[in-house]
Amino acid sequence: MIMLSRPSAFLVKSELYDTGFKFVLRFARQIPIHRGTPDRTNLRRGIEVLRGGGVLGVFPEGTRGSGELATIQHGIGYLALSGSAPIVPVVCTGTAEALPKGKALPRWRAPIDVVFGPAFSLEVSGDPRSRATIADAAEQIRRGLLDHLHHVTDRGGDGADAGQAA
Repeated sequence: MIMLSRPSAFLVKSELYDTGFKFVLRFARQIPIHRGTPDRTNLRRGIEVLRGGGVLGVFPEGTRGSGELATIQHGIGYLALSGSAPIVPVVCTGTAEALPKGKALPRWRAPIDVVFGPAFSLEVSGDPRSRATIADAAEQIRRGLLDHLHHVTDRGGDGADAGQAA
């Protein structure tokens, strides 16, 4: 969010709102998302951000990933189709070393690189509200992000975590 030149919101796991960070998250207008369930209310808030010309950051794996992008949540397809915004793939390298799983605090001065890729649009066929079309959109996003991830890691990055900004 700090790296972006225009107002943005991110979908963040709702569990973070049960911590001391909730005041910062509210102030920064981040959107809590209940993982594992269709959270239509907060997905609509994300769509409002996109339709208003804002940037919406999404972690399509639903959690900090291994960088393999084997599966992503279909909600990102729903957001992309409903928000009618271009997709900008983003890869963060060094996150696994900066904050290893199970650690509460990040390592001091651990380097993290944030690499933005070229924007792309979805090729949609079918009803944009159908599950099949949403799943296809999510798969197009997964492939676009994976292409960007491979481009970044082929340049020498490692420990990649992938996200999308729309």
